[in-house]
Amino acid sequence: MSIKISVEKVVTGDGEKSSKILDIKCLPYEKLPVLYLEGKDPVVFRSTDKKGIVLRHGKDLPYELRIGIVYPEDMFIEILAHISKAGKHLKKVNEELSCLRKEWNGKVVYEI
Repeated sequence: MSIKISVEKVVTGDGEKSSKILDIKCLPYEKLPVLYLEGKDPVVFRSTDKKGIVLRHGKDLPYELRIGIVYPEDMFIEILAHISKAGKHLKKVNEELSCLRKEWNGKVVYEI
């Protein structure tokens, strides 16, 4: 599943280009592989209240992107870059798990 973020582009009263978050679709923490969630690579998952997403990178404090909040465009672009890196990380983990399952899964009979 891809992450889907719906935004409304707005210009604030001080003339700053910004994006207001309207909706976010993202997998919850409990549906993501442990290999994805652990380690130093960036991760993204739906917040427990379902009103945003949590962005985490290694041991850094997590950051949240929240529905209804207006983000300056430069900050929003930075957040999108983080989400993109997390998506690539998830794809890599899923490919590794898929290969491991193909190699390992199956029935075996041990006769001793």
